[in-house]
Amino acid sequence: PGSATVAVLGLAQQPLLLPGAQSCLLLPRPDLVVVVGQSGFDLPIPAAARPLTLHVQGVVLISAALLTTRAFRVQAN
Repeated sequence: PGSATVAVLGLAQQPLLLPGAQSCLLLPRPDLVVVVGQSGFDLPIPAAARPLTLHVQGVVLISAALLTTRAFRVQAN
């Protein structure tokens, strides 16, 4: 079958070596995990919660293996 992708979002960094994965380091603290579809996803952030900094990274499950994408820091103003 195909692959599944999730976005891991955190308010801080908390490096974690993923179990069963070779050299896959997850950088954001996993405060929110969102399944990502073909068109991505929207995350509405209320004005009262801004400014907000999120650490974001993708995790892809392919054939029972975990792969991580590059990590990013996103600022919502």
